Amino acid sequence: MSESPWKPSGYGMVTREVCGRLSGAGHTVEVVSRQHTSPARFAGTVPVWPVGRDPYGADVLPEHLSRMRPDVLVTLGDVHHFGYLAEPEFQDLLAELGVRWLVYYPVDAERPLGGLPDAWTSVLGAADGRLTMSRFGQEVSRRSGLDAQWVPHGVDTAVFAPPTDRRGAKERLGYQDSFVILSDARNQPRKMLPRSLEIAAAFIEAHPATVLHLHCDPEDPSARTASYGYDIRADVRALGLASHVRFTDSFRMGPGGGIPVGDVAALYAAADVHLLCSHSEGFGLPSLQAAAAGVVPISVAGSASWELTEGHGFPVPAQWIVTDGAGLRRHLISRDATLAVLDRLYHDPEELHRRSHRARRFALGYSWDEVMKEWQRCLLPAGPVRSAAPLRSPGASDANRSDERPPQGGCGRGAEQNLTAPDLDAFTPHTQLTIPVRLPAAICGDGTDTSDVVLATPGSEALAGALSEIFPGIRPLPADAAGPDDEDAYDSDDADLGRLLRQVLRSVLVVDARGTGPQNTDLVCAVLGVPYYGRTRWWPSCGSGSELLRVRGLLTDHGLSAWRRDQAHRAVMNDRGARAAVLRVLRRRATGQPDGLPRP
Repeated sequence: MSESPWKPSGYGMVTREVCGRLSGAGHTVEVVSRQHTSPARFAGTVPVWPVGRDPYGADVLPEHLSRMRPDVLVTLGDVHHFGYLAEPEFQDLLAELGVRWLVYYPVDAERPLGGLPDAWTSVLGAADGRLTMSRFGQEVSRRSGLDAQWVPHGVDTAVFAPPTDRRGAKERLGYQDSFVILSDARNQPRKMLPRSLEIAAAFIEAHPATVLHLHCDPEDPSARTASYGYDIRADVRALGLASHVRFTDSFRMGPGGGIPVGDVAALYAAADVHLLCSHSEGFGLPSLQAAAAGVVPISVAGSASWELTEGHGFPVPAQWIVTDGAGLRRHLISRDATLAVLDRLYHDPEELHRRSHRARRFALGYSWDEVMKEWQRCLLPAGPVRSAAPLRSPGASDANRSDERPPQGGCGRGAEQNLTAPDLDAFTPHTQLTIPVRLPAAICGDGTDTSDVVLATPGSEALAGALSEIFPGIRPLPADAAGPDDEDAYDSDDADLGRLLRQVLRSVLVVDARGTGPQNTDLVCAVLGVPYYGRTRWWPSCGSGSELLRVRGLLTDHGLSAWRRDQAHRAVMNDRGARAAVLRVLRRRATGQPDGLPRP
């Protein structure tokens, strides 16, 4: 069970290569795919069956297993997608049919003390065998008390190969005389494309003869979801990159939207470096494909990305390490360190050439011929038939062992950030890192999620409107104007404070660029843990650049937003007058709005 062999994704490619090669070696192989609505075939002999009502096949798998009675069931995907297989009825069915369940899973992050979430270990512990695609995943699994075999993804080293003439490869794409940065990364939140664009913008300002090629779908359905509302074309325009950024023509995520693998390889052949800004990777196939093509890979020094770049590419330190709502550590690549690497390679073609050769040698060890040897070792011999009783999952004590490695990377101010409310119970509306950034509110009234509202004070409406073009899911909302200015910064009218409180609690960001909002807006935001931009004595600066780009950063940089929020909260709590205002805010929330807060 996996993604479709025709899907233009890493898992789609792995399904196509592994299943096609196993079939060619004489094995009987069938695929259940969640991207199909009707049966199909690939490689001439491999049936592909659709899922039913359940997107991960829980309702159709028993029928397929009973019909086929395979020796082995392999599931490829995130652990929680196939959690139903750990349930007693499915465990009994596998035992009755004598089917071994091998779970092939990514591990893209770990908990602060090492190891996997308990919910993952209970599922993984129920499998007959565990295959993980990175050494990082193997080690983190071990820290959770689980043995796992390392079976990496592979690369077709004949297709992804250094060109005999890279300049000619560039000319065929119209990139002659340009330094080409390729980023083969899906347009979804984990890949951190806004960060890639920020790095490219800073680099191109110093080196105009540069092209950033984004191999992604600008209209990807993933970019119109609750966790990721992002118009990458609008962001390219906002950053002034329209003449430097290219997207792959005709590439779309979805059935029939891919391009031939030879055309993908042609993109790599024209590139000098490959930049992958993902905050976490279970493997990172583009980094391997880049190495095979003699393209120097650059990624963050965290999760599985490190092992695919160290020695021949560049594992770049993290600027921020943030803990998401699921309790997993995510590494946000350092912009400055990445720019230093790009500048170094731009000015030293000899080093670029040396690392290109080193990368190719590294990738040859991951050829599909080599990787299939690992698959044969996992599948043959079949091993003992499972019993009806599921395996005991490791206890919580195993998953919370304290012998963790030191944090990887981490530089800059406050590098380690927990996305929880400052000094108060956290309310986390989204477990993953979202774009636009949503920080958990310190006070969360009636238990409903923070909405995608940018609260704009008079004079800030245009700025909020520009943000809504980049992040289509957010709604600019005018803030109620305050009454006459008060000489005492801590004596604003309770009615104004109440209105402000109701609005701020439903906002993902408050923008008061001209200082025209209700008095103490910045103070209230600091208390509630809601990001704020504007004139303030409490909140740190957002950095340099245009006003739009500074505010944009608060919706794309989780580490920066969390750090500013925590700094503002500390500043307020260390000021006697501000503490008095804080008490009034809390009292107003506790006693003045007993029936919950109305939505704006």
